[in-house]
Amino acid sequence: MPYNELMFGRSEILEVINAEKEDGKVLIYVRSKQSGSNCPNCNELSSRLHSYYTRKIMDLPLAGSQTWLILHVRKFYCLNVNCIRKVFAERFSEHIVSRKTVTKRVNEKFLKIASLMGGNGGVRIC
Repeated sequence: MPYNELMFGRSEILEVINAEKEDGKVLIYVRSKQSGSNCPNCNELSSRLHSYYTRKIMDLPLAGSQTWLILHVRKFYCLNVNCIRKVFAERFSEHIVSRKTVTKRVNEKFLKIASLMGGNGGVRIC
């Protein structure tokens, strides 16, 4: 089974570039397969690249090892002259929430544990 399907199902948004184990952690290097992205303000599609940066996002454990996604995120220029946002980063709302350091799957597990165990007990388990 390919890494892409294992990690993201049949997603056409993200692509696994490489995976390695380092210091007991699994690092999975990921990039976007999208040709461009929509501006979060005006929803205008842009493929004019500004720059890129790297995000480190925690995912569910794999084979008993802590798993991190190393995500290559691109920034684009907004092509709408009337939009107040000139530069924006691409979004991966299917798998990763903006401004979070965990995937949606991890966030869902945390919420489930918190609702089942309550405050302090849930914190100790997580």
